[in-house]
Amino acid sequence: GQAASAGGTGKTTAEMKTLSTFTDAGWDFAGETNNGSDDFWNHNVDYQDRYPSLFFQSYLPIVTTTIATSITNNSAASGGEVTYDGYDNDTAYGVCWSTSSNPTIADSTTNDGTGTGIFTSAITGLTYGTIYYYRAYATNSVGTCYGPEYNFLTMPLGSGSSGDPYQISSLNELRWLSEHSSYWSAHIIQTEDIDATDTQNWNSGTGFIPIGNSSTY
Repeated sequence: GQAASAGGTGKTTAEMKTLSTFTDAGWDFAGETNNGSDDFWNHNVDYQDRYPSLFFQSYLPIVTTTIATSITNNSAASGGEVTYDGYDNDTAYGVCWSTSSNPTIADSTTNDGTGTGIFTSAITGLTYGTIYYYRAYATNSVGTCYGPEYNFLTMPLGSGSSGDPYQISSLNELRWLSEHSSYWSAHIIQTEDIDATDTQNWNSGTGFIPIGNSSTY
């Protein structure tokens, strides 16, 4: 290797990740005009570990996942935010879901637009009393990136009325009921025999949380 510098002043790693190191040397970056408007270089604090990259280069996007809300027995609402498109304006985004962990765009998906920013997704066509795993995705010319994965349990059949009670037919639905006390005053019917052996492992080993209280029966 080379034992001594051929000339010039070396830069620290921190300096090599600082935009002003390069703009002060006359590099033409997107977003500034002091060094020209050809925009040969990019500098993104969320990608490339802050090192500059050529403007024509694209990278994987970055996306986050929004926690699901408005969960019913056949649908839920989620979404996410594309915080970085990898310098590819055609980045497509949405949410993917499955009954197995680590869903991908090969599973059920929404397609909610292109570009960057916050988006909402309608997760539909679900089965009652089922655990679903979901996460946001963003796809550009380089590939697909996924946000954090979460899961939710869809509600049981029924509306909770006297004529249409919630129908508890599985251990998953029984757990949903035990963990949602706001529904304890509704009309509920158990429609199947349920093996509750696994409840001994629930709640860090403390077991099943009783359903009901002194004012609800």
